[in-house]
Amino acid sequence: MKTILVIIDDNLPEDFDPIIVRSEEIFDEVERFEFPSEAIQYISNNLDKYLVVLLDYKFSEDEETGTQIISNIRGISSLIPVIIWTAEIGQIDDYPELINRHAYAVHSKVKMEEIMESLIEAKNETRNSILEALEEYISKYSEGDQQSIKLESLNGKSYSLKELFSEISNRTEIGLDIEKILVKMTIKSLLEDNE
Repeated sequence: MKTILVIIDDNLPEDFDPIIVRSEEIFDEVERFEFPSEAIQYISNNLDKYLVVLLDYKFSEDEETGTQIISNIRGISSLIPVIIWTAEIGQIDDYPELINRHAYAVHSKVKMEEIMESLIEAKNETRNSILEALEEYISKYSEGDQQSIKLESLNGKSYSLKELFSEISNRTEIGLDIEKILVKMTIKSLLEDNE
C-alpha cells in the first residue's frame, strides 16, 4: 500500500523546494493542497492508503488555523500523523489544543532536518499499524480466497477479508469494532504465549 505525504499550506512549496525533493525520495507520492477543504476531502477519499500530513499552522485571515484543521482531520481519523510546520513558531498561541488534537510534532519551517526526521518517523509508525499486519496476512491468500473467506458479525452480516480491510481502513463503525477485537486478540495471544 502506498504511503502518501499530504502537504496543506497556503504558500505551497515549489517542485524544486528541498522539502518536496526530499519528501519525494521518502514517500510514494506527495500531494499538495493550498486549500484545507480540498485536503480534507482528499484525506476522506484516501483512508485506504497510509497518509502523513504536513500542515501549515497559519493560513490567510479568512481560513482556519492549523488547530481547526487538525480537528477536522481527527474527525475523519485519529491514526493519521499530523506534523505542524510554521514560519513563526511564536505565532502558535494554542499549543495545548494542538497537543489535545494529537499533533505528531510542531516545527519551524527553517528546521528542515527536524521536519524530515519527524516525517520519516511518522511514515515508519504509520507503516507499522494494524492495517499493514492485516494487509500482509491477506496477501498470503489468493484473490479468490480473499473474497471467499468470510467473517460473520454479530448482526449476521458476512465480510470477506478484502471487505474487512476496507472497513478498517475506512474507519467505519464495524471497522473500528473489528480493529479493537483484533488488538485485544493479539494482546491476549501474546500474553498467553509468555505464560
